[in-house]
Amino acid sequence: MCSLTYSGKFPCSCGFNVSNTPFTHYWILDSGATDHMTPLPKHFSTYSPCPSNKKISTADGTLITTAGQGDVQITPTIILKNVLHVPKLSTNLIYIQKFTKDLLCNVIFHSNSCILQDKKSGRTIGHAREWNGLYYMKNRNLPIESHSLISESTITSKEKV
Repeated sequence: MCSLTYSGKFPCSCGFNVSNTPFTHYWILDSGATDHMTPLPKHFSTYSPCPSNKKISTADGTLITTAGQGDVQITPTIILKNVLHVPKLSTNLIYIQKFTKDLLCNVIFHSNSCILQDKKSGRTIGHAREWNGLYYMKNRNLPIESHSLISESTITSKEKV
């Protein structure tokens, strides 16, 4: 994700920020997945390698190999168990059916968001935002990696005209 900020008329100050937030820090809630999956090993709190012959089928039918599996904590209260590490996958996926069974929760969909709710207490344990027809839940257990550049310039009163 990139953002550019500009503040003030004169002098000019400008900032540019590049962050990895959009893809590595978000999980798509997917009703068509067969497992929870991520391409990134840094998400795992526990990890064990998978046999090299274990493959999954993507939406277009391509077979891709899994490298390992383990647990991923995405919020203080949500731990995904047996998440597959699939290096060639382009995004993080939460398999909704497994999620609701393992965590004993309901997923309530709205037009621009969804709520993850504990079945026993009714307490909200998470939420996701809709973007382009998909629901994204933020991984709140990873630090956001970003790089910033700030520059300032002074413009004289003659240059203001």
